[in-house]
Amino acid sequence: MSRPTLSPAEEGVYRVLLPELQAGRRAPTYAAIAARLGMVSKGAISLHVRRLAEKGYITYRPNAQQSIALAPAPNTVTIQLPPDLVTRLMAHIAPRSATAGDVIAEALTEYLGRHA
Repeated sequence: MSRPTLSPAEEGVYRVLLPELQAGRRAPTYAAIAARLGMVSKGAISLHVRRLAEKGYITYRPNAQQSIALAPAPNTVTIQLPPDLVTRLMAHIAPRSATAGDVIAEALTEYLGRHA
């Protein structure tokens, strides 16, 4: 499942937001985004942010300060593991070049193959 295509203006706003959010920093203000893109209207930025959320690129809460976040990639599932299982998982992947997601996907694939 892929996300809808962005307009050039939406793409510009997304390219300003992406590095900040990926680095774990707060999203720039609408005024800062507008200035970086050579735009004047914060209202236009608000519209593009709303469209980015509607298209699944970001999440945000209207009228809340600094509420913009990257949306999970399509086909992403988030799970909560018990702390002891996280400790065991991290110890398991430490000597390998795999990620926790790789190990979980491999284990789930094997499990579902046995129980199909």
